Amino acid sequence: MDRKKILSRAIGMSLTFGLLAVPFATSMPDVVCSAAEAAAVQESAPIKAAAVQKTDVVLVGSLQDELGAAKEWDPADTKTIMKSDGAGHHVLTGHLPKGNYDFKVVVGGS
Repeated sequence: MDRKKILSRAIGMSLTFGLLAVPFATSMPDVVCSAAEAAAVQESAPIKAAAVQKTDVVLVGSLQDELGAAKEWDPADTKTIMKSDGAGHHVLTGHLPKGNYDFKVVVGGS
């Protein structure tokens, strides 16, 4: 079996086992407010950088800096959040130089 197949299967298995442990998110009730109230909230709320959410699947490891993250092994870095493909899988596309990498899949930044 070639390295690409092994890596693909390892990532698939990691995602499968990792996602089994994720609790299902419940939907939040809709909140209704006037345009003036919404504008007041937007003006008073400081602008924050996006953070890893409870349901985000993040690829962490020695390959993170190659994929644009600030440092390696950082589960809170948003650069390596994997996107859902709608079929129950999560995908992250990027270019890695040849080499050996250690990685794991983290759910919710922990």
